[in-house]
Amino acid sequence: MSLTERICKCPTQLRMRLDGPTQTSLHVAEERISKISEGEDKGSKKAAKEIVCAANQVFAVLEIVAKVYPPCEAAVAIFKVVVNLELGRRENNEQIAVICHSMTRMMYVIHHLAPVIDREGLEESMRKSFETELAAMEALIKKFGEFSSLYYKHKQITFRLIFSKNYKERLEGFSKAFRENKEKFEVLISSCTARSVEEIRGDVKTLSEDVHKVISMLGVMNKKQKGAMDYIMKHGGPERVAEDHVLLGKVAETFGETIDGPLRKAIQDDLESLLEKNRAHAERKIKEGAAMVLEAIRASKDAILTRLEAGPHELIEDPDIREIWKGVVAFGLSISPITYPTSRVIDLTVVLQRWGMNVKSRIFVDTIHDHFYKKFCTDKEDNDFWTLNILSKIVYHGNLSDAIDDDGSGFLSVREVNDFLKDRTRADLKWSVPQWLAFWAAGWIRNNVLYCHRIDRLLDDINFALASVREDNKGHLNTSNYLGILSFVRPIMTDSIGHGNEIHFPGPSHELHRLQSQFSRHEKDRIARKLSSMEWKLEEEGSLIEALRGGSDATGRRIELSIMCLLTLLLEHHRSIAVDAQTHIVDEDAFCNMRHALLTVFYAFHFRMVDLVLGWKQQRKEIDPQISCFAGGLYNGWYERIKRPNDALTQLRKLWHLESDAAEHFHSAVDQLSGQVALVQTQLDRMESLIRSRLPVDEDDHEDSMTDVEPSPTITEYFPARRARKATAGERKLDEGDPEHRAKRRRES
Repeated sequence: MSLTERICKCPTQLRMRLDGPTQTSLHVAEERISKISEGEDKGSKKAAKEIVCAANQVFAVLEIVAKVYPPCEAAVAIFKVVVNLELGRRENNEQIAVICHSMTRMMYVIHHLAPVIDREGLEESMRKSFETELAAMEALIKKFGEFSSLYYKHKQITFRLIFSKNYKERLEGFSKAFRENKEKFEVLISSCTARSVEEIRGDVKTLSEDVHKVISMLGVMNKKQKGAMDYIMKHGGPERVAEDHVLLGKVAETFGETIDGPLRKAIQDDLESLLEKNRAHAERKIKEGAAMVLEAIRASKDAILTRLEAGPHELIEDPDIREIWKGVVAFGLSISPITYPTSRVIDLTVVLQRWGMNVKSRIFVDTIHDHFYKKFCTDKEDNDFWTLNILSKIVYHGNLSDAIDDDGSGFLSVREVNDFLKDRTRADLKWSVPQWLAFWAAGWIRNNVLYCHRIDRLLDDINFALASVREDNKGHLNTSNYLGILSFVRPIMTDSIGHGNEIHFPGPSHELHRLQSQFSRHEKDRIARKLSSMEWKLEEEGSLIEALRGGSDATGRRIELSIMCLLTLLLEHHRSIAVDAQTHIVDEDAFCNMRHALLTVFYAFHFRMVDLVLGWKQQRKEIDPQISCFAGGLYNGWYERIKRPNDALTQLRKLWHLESDAAEHFHSAVDQLSGQVALVQTQLDRMESLIRSRLPVDEDDHEDSMTDVEPSPTITEYFPARRARKATAGERKLDEGDPEHRAKRRRES
C-alpha cells in the first residue's frame, strides 16, 4: 500500500490528534488580541510575536491535509512562507500580527477537509469549487505578503505617519477579505458534511470586533506624533507636505529622522505605485520560499514511512554518511581501535551509544574520518585519499562541526546533516562528499582570510577615493555618514579573522587550493547575480536572506557562511561608485543604497550572534570560549566591542537614524541607559578606590604593585565588617597567625 493510501485511511484521526493543541494555541492568540484591543498589551512586541506564533501549530495540521489533497499544497505553502517571513522579523507590528491571525483562522478551516477526503465519490463540481476557493485564498495571502513586505521596508515614523490612513484602510480590507473567504469555505464544507456552518465556525464571534479595534489603533498617536500630524494638517495635509522638501524636513526633525533621496521619493508616491515597485522583490521571496516548502511537503511523505519503519539513519540521504550513522552511531556495533598513519589511536568503543535523531557533533566528526579511512584503505587509487590528511586533524574538526551545526548547540540532527550535504548539490560543484567535508574543515576559513586581505585593500581604496570627490558631489552625497558606517567593517569583521587561522596544511596543498578557488569563484558569481538582480539594494533583512540563499546556505540565515564574500562584492561595487564620484556627478540614491546595504548586513550579523549567544546561555555554556571559536572566531571582534562602555552597537544605531517603528523612544531610552551606566561607573570607581586602599602595596615599587597582587577569594577580604576594620594590632597579629581565629572574629562581627 502506498504512503498516500495509508495516510488517506486516517486523515481525520491524524487531524483530531493535533486539533486540541491547535485550538488552544489559537485561543491563546485571541486572548492576546483581546487584551491589546482593550489597551492592556498595547505596544508589546512580545504579544505581537505570540499572536503570529499561533500559526506554527496550524502548520502541522494543514501539512497533513496537503499531503493527501494536493490542491491544498500551493495555498498551504504560500501561507507558511508569509507567516515565516513575519516570524523572522526582529519586531512585529501589532496590526500586521492580528491580520496574520485572521489569515491563520481562514487557513485553519481547511482542516475540515479531512472528513471530506475520507468520503468516496466526491462530486466533480464540488472538487472544482474547493479548488477555486483555495486558489482565491492563495492569491489573497500573496497580496497580504506583498503589503507586509512594503510595510516593514519603510520603518521611518515620518513615512508611516503620512501613510497611516492608507495603511489602515488596506488592513481593514485584508481583514474583511480573509473573513469572507473563510465563511465561503465553511459553507462549502457544510454542504459536503452533516455539520452546520455554526458548528464548523466555532466560538470566534468576537474576534472580528477585536481585530477592528486593534487596526483602529494604527491611528492612535502619542503626543509627539499628534503634534507632527497637526503640523501636517495645518500645512495642507499629507499630500501637500510630501511634495514640499522644507515641510517634510520639519516633520522628520520632530522624530530625529533624516529624509534622504529614496525615502523622499517613496513618500511622494501613492500606495499602489509603491506596492507595484516592491512587487517583484516580494514575489521573488515568496516564490522561492514556497518552492522550498512544497519540496519539503512532498519529500516528507516518504520520510514519514521511513521514520516509522526503520532507524533514524535511513533518513540520511548520502550512503556514506548513512552508513556511519547506522553502523557506529545508531546501533552501537563493536569496533576495534584503529591506528592511523598520524600515530593517533582512538578507541571507538568509548563512543558507542544508541543515538537517536541527534548526535554529539564532536564524536560524529571523529567518526567521519574513521569511516573514510577504512574505505580508502581498500582502494589505494582513490583520488580523495588526500582528504584524510585534513579529516584526521583535530584542529580542523571544530570548523567542520560548525559548518554542519547551524544553531551552534554542539549536537547534530538528521535535518542538519541532510541540509549540509544538500548544499553540495545546490552549489553544483560536482565534488565528492570527502572533498566537501575537507573544504569546510580547512578551505573555508582560508578563503575568509583571503577575503579579509581583499576587504582591507578595498576599505583603503574607498577612503582614498572619497577624500577627493568632485566638488559638485560634496553637497548632496553626505560621504561622512557613509564613511562613519564603513568604519565598522574592521571591528565587526576583519579584526576577528587572520589571527591563528594560517594553519600549516599537512601534505600537498594544491588539491585544497583547487577547491578553495572553485568554491570562491562559484560563490562570488552566485551572490553577485542575486545582488545585481536586486540593483545592489539591501533595504531589509529579507533582502539579505534572499541574496545569500542557495549555495552553501539553503535558508540564507547563516550569514557567517557567506558574509566575507558578500562584503567583498558590496565594497567592490561601492569602490566603483566612489571612484566614479571623482569625475562624474553621482545620484544621492546611490550613496543611500550603499549606507543601507552595510547597515542591513551589520544588523543581520549582530542578531545572528545574539541568537547563538542565547542558545549557548540556555545550555549553560560559557559564552567567551564559544564566541572565540565558532565559525573560526568570526563573531569575536564584534562581541568584544559591544561589551565596552558606550558600545559600538549604540553608535551603529545612531547612524541608522531610528530604525524601528518604536524609534521615537530610542533616544530617551539611550539617555536613560547612559544615566544608569554613569551611575554604575561612579559606584565602580568608588569600589575600585576602596579595593585599592585595602590591597597591600610595595612602597618601593608602587607603580607595578597592582600587577603582582593576587585577588582574594572572598569579598570579605576587600570589605570586612565594621568591627574587623577596627581590629587592634594584637587581633591583627592573631589573624595573621591563626586563620581560624580570624574566621571566628569575622563571624562575631
